[in-house]
Amino acid sequence: MGDSENPYATPKGDPSREVDRREIHFLQPGGKGRAIANGAASVLKSVFTILGALFVLGYLFSMFARGRQVRRRGRVLLPGITTGGAWAGPPVAIRSASSAPAGLAPAWRENARTEHASVAAFARLVLDLVALGAPPELIAAANLDALDEIRHAELCFAIARSFGGAGEGPAPFPEVRRLEPLPRMRTAALAKLAVESLVDGALHEGVSARVIGAVARRSEDASLRDVLEAIAADEARHAAHGWDVVEWCAAEGGARVAQVLAGAIRAVPRELASSRQPEARDGAWERWGIPGSELERNAYAELRARLAARVTRLCDAGSASHRATLPLSGLAGRPASA
Repeated sequence: MGDSENPYATPKGDPSREVDRREIHFLQPGGKGRAIANGAASVLKSVFTILGALFVLGYLFSMFARGRQVRRRGRVLLPGITTGGAWAGPPVAIRSASSAPAGLAPAWRENARTEHASVAAFARLVLDLVALGAPPELIAAANLDALDEIRHAELCFAIARSFGGAGEGPAPFPEVRRLEPLPRMRTAALAKLAVESLVDGALHEGVSARVIGAVARRSEDASLRDVLEAIAADEARHAAHGWDVVEWCAAEGGARVAQVLAGAIRAVPRELASSRQPEARDGAWERWGIPGSELERNAYAELRARLAARVTRLCDAGSASHRATLPLSGLAGRPASA
């Protein structure tokens, strides 16, 4: 399929990337065109900021998710549970399992469902990156991240079984075949993928890495601690890959995508509402790998603040680059017909 048929291809001779000298003459200091252009730029900036906030609104139905997830109309999609199957591996040898609270098996089974759904989320990310012409290192990283999530799901189902759960695994998950595609316009598609990677990738995967790493340090069981440390390291790498996608989208889409990101990070809630079981919210289950509310809230707030600063720097760099492409002062005084 040629560029003319590909909605995500960068148009050749795109008027948005070329400046006619007559337009530059019209925009010289002191001219009415300069004021009109500045006003239009301000309006566009506001529009793209609002667009970023609107993208985030789709996440507010279930704002925090354990890592990258698949959604439809803002709702996180998770697989059902079925008994037996290839995902129900042997239990992990946890010495303290016999004295653990009864609710740990369902809690770990829920973790397994989110890890399994992340496999589909990364598969979707691969397709989106290919469609947009991403470099091979981003596509390779997304594929490797999906393989990590398969291993995480198997481990979480095994830990649930260790805490007294049955041998279970994910049920068929046909909902992932009916996800909303990216917008057809390239800039809009880049902006949406950037926001998804900012929220689900850099933020949610990053929070998961911090929280899981913290509960690993508090675990008194060596087998469980080893599993938690391995998952935390993987999630940290996924978060870094998420930010790599954000930066690539911003580089491809320019100031417009950067402004969407600015609106998105402002719309992300500053505080995390816990969805943990009441018995786990005070941190009593952290020794068994289930974080408490305070741990999650603190990790979320700290990482959100850091990402807000990174988005600001990204926007500032994009604005400077955009200004550098319009050397108006160097063309001052040239006739429109030059």
